[in-house]
Amino acid sequence: MRVENLISLIFHPSVSTALGFIIIYLMRCKNLPDLLISLIFFSFTPFLITLILMRRGRVSDLLVTRREQRGRVITLSILGYLIALALIYIYGINLLFYVALLYTLNSFLILLITLKYKISIHVAVLSGVSTVLSFLVSEYFVIMYFMTAIVAWARVKAKEHELSQVVSAYVFFALLTYLEINFISTDFHI
Repeated sequence: MRVENLISLIFHPSVSTALGFIIIYLMRCKNLPDLLISLIFFSFTPFLITLILMRRGRVSDLLVTRREQRGRVITLSILGYLIALALIYIYGINLLFYVALLYTLNSFLILLITLKYKISIHVAVLSGVSTVLSFLVSEYFVIMYFMTAIVAWARVKAKEHELSQVVSAYVFFALLTYLEINFISTDFHI
């Protein structure tokens, strides 16, 4: 397996998402039910949806590289995210709830964008996770932006995206997530 493909698998959006939620749980939010809900609905379920759709021939590969196949996966995933938000809300609003809310909003934007433009979901998700960890957990997580750049390189090198598709995902979702964090942190005292 080529290194760029290995990087793409290691930093699959489901893996990056799980990593982000686990770090937030360990460092800022010790509510185990919220972590389990987050992992099940934001990481495991989208991966499972992709596998099922791949098995049924509706998705060509695990990375959903064909833009026209992404809508169904993302839409079904967002439905799961909404269920997760409701469940986390029941256990009490905390940092994981707000991060899950941001993730859901950003996923909806990814869905809208991907209908017309093949933005890199790998880079968008990891860029958002990097921003959340850097601003809500510890500034030391700024190192994650370098990992995001490596993933961006891998997606271009694997010929799955053009440079503009990874750069737009990197910049837009880092900036958007930063703005969202500023909004929730001032309005909700996080």
